[in-house]
Amino acid sequence: MSPDNSKSELGPLPAHFKKENVRVICCDIDGTTIRKDHTVSKRTINAFHYLRKNHPDVQIMFATGRPASAAGNIAPLLKDETDGKDSAPKGKGNAVIGVYLNGSLVLEHADGTVKSATTGIDLTNGQPVEYDPSLADKVTGGDTSFKGPWYAYIDTTRLHILHERRLLPKDAIWYLNYAETYNLTIIAYCGNEIVTPNRYDAVFEHTFAAGEPRAIYDKDLKGKVERGELVPHKFALVSMDFARMDDVERSLGVEEGDVVEAGRDGKHNFIPHASLGPRPRDTTKLLRLGKDRLEVMHVDASKAAALQTLCKSNKLGTGKVSMSHVMAFGDGFNDIEMVQEAGMGVAMANGEEPLRKIADFVSATNDEDGVARVLEKVFDIEWKD
Repeated sequence: MSPDNSKSELGPLPAHFKKENVRVICCDIDGTTIRKDHTVSKRTINAFHYLRKNHPDVQIMFATGRPASAAGNIAPLLKDETDGKDSAPKGKGNAVIGVYLNGSLVLEHADGTVKSATTGIDLTNGQPVEYDPSLADKVTGGDTSFKGPWYAYIDTTRLHILHERRLLPKDAIWYLNYAETYNLTIIAYCGNEIVTPNRYDAVFEHTFAAGEPRAIYDKDLKGKVERGELVPHKFALVSMDFARMDDVERSLGVEEGDVVEAGRDGKHNFIPHASLGPRPRDTTKLLRLGKDRLEVMHVDASKAAALQTLCKSNKLGTGKVSMSHVMAFGDGFNDIEMVQEAGMGVAMANGEEPLRKIADFVSATNDEDGVARVLEKVFDIEWKD
């Protein structure tokens, strides 16, 4: 494992970290590219603007657990520093591509724009987009005391799906039944839609503060899944009671015949009841992404798998591109496969220990411009405070 560079100048990069080897730069967003306050630093903006201007054949993309409608934090990285317009090069096979929902969905933004449902801003040119007030009742669950703020639709008509891995309908129904049985709050992510059968949970305010639109309340969520009207890409079981989430994670990991250790109050309250049938272990996987959430995805969904699919396509620049040409940055458990399989894998100093152990290099923390500092060294980018 590389040394922790958070409190010093970066040490020597691995010998293969050379600009001629980099065809794709893929960055996680939260805990990696953006700071704890969910903003992008001037130093990071400077590095990305330099790359877009001086290395237009390098594909810059982001891989996140967020839906596209919640990717507004990276807006400054997608705008030209002079006129605020999209600075992504045209005509070089280098369209705006995003890996969303932890690799469950890959979208190409056909006209080069990315809109945020959180801010109502067209991220690539800074122009406001209209919101639909008719969403009010769905967003608030009928709570007339809610006064805003309001959010814009993401315009999905200009998004092309390049890759996706949805949950199997029968698996989605199992987790919805599980959440209903144990009175757990569950959020379904279906493309850019964020839907929940729960009217309210304090965790909704927490996710909103991090830049995610409020989930739309739909008491018939399970019915729509059963009828095939909606198939989620992923679920998140959520709670601001972190010990409760610990119990849920531990309980879902229990297999038949296991000796179960006592949870809080000497009980394991969330072990799936026999009436639910066996948990679909072979076709789903669990990821603990933060103290407040446990995510459920298709077993084959990952940021790494999405990148591999893109490498086999002709979407990442010109010529043949492989994972060996990818420089990947991450901090979480959902970044491990991506960083490990990339030719140049970088973990943040604030990243999870298993990720730091497998990375080719450990940079500074996200609050100390860990992404920008590596890019500066690789591409000889100047930065002055």
